Amino acid sequence: MSSSHFASRHRKDLSTEMIRTKIAHRKSLSQKENRHKEYERNRHFGLKDVNIPTLEGRILVELDETSQELIPEKAIVKPRAMKTILGDQRKQMLQKYKEEKQLQKLKEQRE
Repeated sequence: MSSSHFASRHRKDLSTEMIRTKIAHRKSLSQKENRHKEYERNRHFGLKDVNIPTLEGRILVELDETSQELIPEKAIVKPRAMKTILGDQRKQMLQKYKEEKQLQKLKEQRE
């Protein structure tokens, strides 16, 4: 009894309708997670209150403690350099993938 139940359940899970349902469910969950991430990211930026004066109109005195001269240049350059290095690596990997894919297609066409 349980083996036939398992077999029918397995067939049901492999049906195209069930696969489509699973994909739709997975997509829905990822959209929900993305919405929540976006909400969490934007949560800290509330609506602007028109009664509170903005800093744009004010002239701020630059303090020595906040001066850019005190920040070492390496600290500023390093994250950008790292981002560009990682970006270049991704581009190279993508290029390799495309070349391999093209070679695969050519091999399949020859066969």
